[in-house]
Amino acid sequence: MKLKHTLVIGFTLFVSVAYCSVSDSLHREKATSHFQILIGNYVGQSFNIKNDDSKPSYAAPGQPHYGLYNVSYYAKPAFTPMYSYSVGFDYKADLSKHIGIRTGLNYFTYAYIAQGNYNPCIVCDYLVDPAMTYKRVVFVSSFHVPLQILVYQPLKKGRFVFAAGPDIYLPINTFGKETLSSPYTAFARESAIHTHVNGTDFFTGGSMGFSLGLGYEKVLSKKLSIELLPDIHIMNLVPFDFQGQGTGIYRNYIFNTSVGLSSYLSFTK
Repeated sequence: MKLKHTLVIGFTLFVSVAYCSVSDSLHREKATSHFQILIGNYVGQSFNIKNDDSKPSYAAPGQPHYGLYNVSYYAKPAFTPMYSYSVGFDYKADLSKHIGIRTGLNYFTYAYIAQGNYNPCIVCDYLVDPAMTYKRVVFVSSFHVPLQILVYQPLKKGRFVFAAGPDIYLPINTFGKETLSSPYTAFARESAIHTHVNGTDFFTGGSMGFSLGLGYEKVLSKKLSIELLPDIHIMNLVPFDFQGQGTGIYRNYIFNTSVGLSSYLSFTK
């Protein structure tokens, strides 16, 4: 974790110094393809649309019901914006002066807090403390594959970049902690959460999202440029339904959003 933070800080400083010190110029030959290194820093917040605990529900890793059946979690994501980040390698191709495409493979981690009532036995409420609550602090890591359309607007000292398109998220692992407590019985229990995804769960827990951004690209040399793209990511928008759950896939489903800055260091082929 310390190494990742060091890389993020170092890359950010490099981008800032290079961006401010190099003269503004776009006088170079037309590039058709670029290899990009991405480091993104974001602030995330989570939302959900409904709760239905009448039947066991499907959810991706990181969701309240993942791996738990016959347990009732009335999930309510708390309004607690949390840090998320992305690192990876992308490929960008300029199809014309105004149009391009981007894809790649990135490591994306986001976090959220969910809390609500806890009921370990749905059909025997008379045996359960009605004040029992739970709180989950969850971090979810995924492979992120962007599929973006890029629109360019050349300027005298650079060019605007508009990026939009779907994103595929394939979960890798989930970690965090859960706390169960009751003010009436002074009961409190804390347990660790850790789920490593492998086998068919790698795709079963996946989802499709969407991203949208508007930024600026500055050419540093004939072979090097920097792109700063403020953007928004909406994750878990359309979960993969490989288990045949149909509309039940959306029971207690949490949607995650992240807003921040994606910084690309581009090497021109």
